[in-house]
Amino acid sequence: MSVSRLTALEIYGNQDDIVCECWGKNDDGLFIGVIRRGPGHNNKLLLDIGFTVGGLKVDSKEEAVSHMESLRDSIIGAIEEELANEESQTSKLLKNDSVQVALEVAKMAREKD
Repeated sequence: MSVSRLTALEIYGNQDDIVCECWGKNDDGLFIGVIRRGPGHNNKLLLDIGFTVGGLKVDSKEEAVSHMESLRDSIIGAIEEELANEESQTSKLLKNDSVQVALEVAKMAREKD
């Protein structure tokens, strides 16, 4: 599975408006885990995974949600690493004072929790 840099940045930049959930089973019996924006953004779907793809099998909605939350956290961590590295493509793309502001906002949000 791959996630576009733009989707990763949307997840990273809107951490207070990201929802991880499970939409139950599809016709093939696979649990569908999703990462989406909240109601303020019309519940925009960002990622969905049918569990058993790639060999990952989950047996409950709760387990699917847990995997989606873990994926969300991994995406956020990867973007934080990219922004901290001034030579990364992401950092160069966003290179200006807003990079430092974004890092500080993310740090403050994590400390608040």
